[in-house]
Amino acid sequence: MTLWTDEDGKLRLGWRIVLGILLALAANYLAGAIASAAANSQRSFEFVYRPTLLILLLAWFSAMLLFADRVDANPLQALGLGRKRALSDSLFGMFVGAGCICAGVALIAAFGGVSFSMRTNRHTAALLLVEVFILATGAMAEELMFRGYPFQRILEGAGPAVAIAVLSVFFGIAHRWNPHARDAALLSLFNTIFVGVLLAFAYLRVRNLWLPWGVHFGWNAALGVLFGLPVSGLNDFSVVVHGKATGPVSLTGGPYGIEGGLAGTLAILVGFVPLYWFTRRRAPEIAASPAAETKA
Repeated sequence: MTLWTDEDGKLRLGWRIVLGILLALAANYLAGAIASAAANSQRSFEFVYRPTLLILLLAWFSAMLLFADRVDANPLQALGLGRKRALSDSLFGMFVGAGCICAGVALIAAFGGVSFSMRTNRHTAALLLVEVFILATGAMAEELMFRGYPFQRILEGAGPAVAIAVLSVFFGIAHRWNPHARDAALLSLFNTIFVGVLLAFAYLRVRNLWLPWGVHFGWNAALGVLFGLPVSGLNDFSVVVHGKATGPVSLTGGPYGIEGGLAGTLAILVGFVPLYWFTRRRAPEIAASPAAETKA
């Protein structure tokens, strides 16, 4: 046992946590630099940035699992991206995420107002595919950053409460640089942290990233593509449907969107119920799994 390694010869857990966080930050910086050099518009930037970040995180976290954690299993499986239940968990997660947004939009319609218009041209289908690709890869990249390797190592060392608190706060802070985030003041920060708690809950119930990814992608796709409303202040995804929410900013979130208002708070609360129901029979299986054990 040394300052750097434990009794098993592995890199100490604390160093693995620090290195995992530093690798996530480095991946974000490098992906941004590559996208900035290659892009000539915001859409092309996102089209390069999101999948590049995803690829870097997958590669670097897999390397950490192989060489620092010394896992015997497939590193993607150890990371929570195994093939078992990948499709069913992803699809149900999408259903939950979209359902949450439907509940939030219904609340705005009941106490404020929502209107929609449609605009299409010969480029619409291609743009729609691009935006769905951006949303899908972006959601998985964020899951890897905030429910992936760093979260899982903190979970191993300090337990679920600390892991949820630390990474959900980071998740909220990371969105503070989005457009109009400060217009919605503290409620947008609270809701984004709360979404992080919901996604962490989804991960902990099944110990894979497919379910939280499905919730994340379904939430963003329903909000931006289906209803054409801002996604954390971003309006790029309303390619076909263009939505407009009216009413008190405390309800709608104003230009930041539903995640900055009380409608977003309700939407998040709604998500816990189906996630708990869907995973209720898997709890004993997860509890008995060695991967679910944490060190005190």
